[in-house]
Amino acid sequence: MYGFTIVPRKLEPQAKTEVDSILNTTSEPIGDGVVKFPIKDLKELCKLSYLSQSAYRVLFYLGEFKFKNLKDLEEKAKEIDFSEFVKPNKTFAVRCKHVTEVPSSREIEHLIGSHINGKVNLDKPDIPILAYICEDRCYIGVDFSGDLGRREYRIFTHSSAMAGPVAFCLNVLAGFKKGDTLLDPFVGCGTIPIEAALHASKFSVNHFQKDKFKFSKIIDGVDEDFLENLDKESKLPEKQTIFGYDHLLRHVTAAKKNAKIAGILKTVYISKVSTEWLDAKFKKGQVDMIVTDPPQVSRQVNPKDAEKILDEFFYQCAYVLNKDGCVVLSLHSTDKVVEKAEKHNFKLELKQEYYQGKQKHFALKFKKS
Repeated sequence: MYGFTIVPRKLEPQAKTEVDSILNTTSEPIGDGVVKFPIKDLKELCKLSYLSQSAYRVLFYLGEFKFKNLKDLEEKAKEIDFSEFVKPNKTFAVRCKHVTEVPSSREIEHLIGSHINGKVNLDKPDIPILAYICEDRCYIGVDFSGDLGRREYRIFTHSSAMAGPVAFCLNVLAGFKKGDTLLDPFVGCGTIPIEAALHASKFSVNHFQKDKFKFSKIIDGVDEDFLENLDKESKLPEKQTIFGYDHLLRHVTAAKKNAKIAGILKTVYISKVSTEWLDAKFKKGQVDMIVTDPPQVSRQVNPKDAEKILDEFFYQCAYVLNKDGCVVLSLHSTDKVVEKAEKHNFKLELKQEYYQGKQKHFALKFKKS
């Protein structure tokens, strides 16, 4: 038996790290935004659904195929066996999620669903079936988790806020682990430090939303007690080593409120601090990693100001970051970034494109040279 997760595209290596850790298995990225892994039983999918921070969805693997057109898709979908889950006493619905241009999602849902022997319930199906399509590949599975990408803690946000699974994967890319000192000096609504704190605490991002999981409709023996047993491994760190700063009070206020809703406010230190004051807040070499989404050229930030921000940022990084530390930046454009980093003796170790939705971004990892 196999399961698979849908994760941020091009950040599959970081998602693999999490899957392997939670399930003690060896997973494999098999496509854009897809990580596949063996499972011993269906309860492992329930466990991963509850604990994962990198996943948008967790599914039981039914099959995958390449297709040329709708007719080809229909013919290949016919070969997939749904009978293990869709029983006479169970209802089902097919949903289509795609990240590239495809024909009508409704048409795809109908084509697949019309060949499944069972009773359809589009509102509250017992067995939710998902077809995930990227380019010319289709992955089909039973959806155990529902949408995990939307963070319930993120009540106070803004239009360009980073998705929770992306923030988590960037922390993994930086090598973050419990006890590390992590800093986000452009905290925004707090997603990066909150995801780090949840990871360090082994505190499920779904801790306060257990009732959204409907595992009992798919398999027996998984209820709220099962999830509460998973909570027993969580423990808030005694020492604050995760910091979120911002020069805008509204961002600091939003980040604090979101951290409180997430249940980890005591684990993170969030405060109004401008970038140029970082060397007054930390001892030299105190920080292990800096993970952030810095201001870039936009309607609010002109090119000259953006360059000035980057210059000051790397100047401060050179002081607060230890010799083995790293800087991970999320960017929509890499203009001038490497130049500013090299000016302050940082070398580019990795450049990795990734997607948030359909929009391309870049993750750049720097080390001291």
